[in-house]
Amino acid sequence: MDDSLFERWLYESESDFEYPNGAYFLDYPYASGEKEIYVAHVLHAEGYMQRGPHTIDFVGTGKYYQATFRLRTSETFTSSNPAALLLVRNIDTGEILANMEVPINTLRNDYRDYKLMFRSPASGRLSYEVYYLDDPALPDLYSDKVTVEEIAEPDPKIYQAETEHRFSDNGTIVEDSYATEGIGHSTGFAVQATAVTDDGKVITFTNSQEVHAAGNYEVIFLARRSSGATDGSYIALLEVWDEVEGFKGYIEVRDSDLGDTGYRVFSVNFNKSSSGRIFYKVYFYGSPTVNFLLDRIELNVV
Repeated sequence: MDDSLFERWLYESESDFEYPNGAYFLDYPYASGEKEIYVAHVLHAEGYMQRGPHTIDFVGTGKYYQATFRLRTSETFTSSNPAALLLVRNIDTGEILANMEVPINTLRNDYRDYKLMFRSPASGRLSYEVYYLDDPALPDLYSDKVTVEEIAEPDPKIYQAETEHRFSDNGTIVEDSYATEGIGHSTGFAVQATAVTDDGKVITFTNSQEVHAAGNYEVIFLARRSSGATDGSYIALLEVWDEVEGFKGYIEVRDSDLGDTGYRVFSVNFNKSSSGRIFYKVYFYGSPTVNFLLDRIELNVV
């Protein structure tokens, strides 16, 4: 489809939103309107950095859209903790249409694009929200704009592991030259379960808000290991859950099933008999010698 036929809307952070936690305004020549907003750990508490604009621009169409949040920080920081939560919300019903976490170490001092895909609700006003988490490992966070544009229905739907929910912030976010690049960096990011340190922990338990119709699905996990000795032991358990129907399927992965120079595909097929959300869970059994890395999760209709 010709992308020029798709609708696109631009909302400037400094003028089109409300600022419940008192974000400051700053002139910045590289920002879209040469202005941006920011919050700082020493000045602001946890809360909504921006929220709004409460529009009906994309309501009632039944189409898919992508909201791109343009964010930066003052320099590079190493923590894997989340800096902020990004949300697309129907403020009239309270429904969260899409959400993601922004790990601190994916931010840079130039802007990076964080993308949320959502489907138009039947009615209600929409809000594109940045919820600042006030982690002391991140001194400041800057927001330039949110761009919303119509997209073709994604097939498959792709969920980058680094922006999905990490259970109790287990594991770490690492740059990985084999991983998919999704935020504007020269290399991709992955969620890493570290040998010994993360043994026996749930690394990923997604909280996607998208509602999927009844039907047959295939979930693909793309995973690899670090270099090191393997002995065929089970290293990870990959699970699929449905909010209505519960546990839907799993696959156990041995360390010898994984490569150390590229990601391999592990799939779970299942049937949904009713509409509802789908969740993905990754449990790290553990390893004395190698780390487990998750690049992304894909959902296919089959």
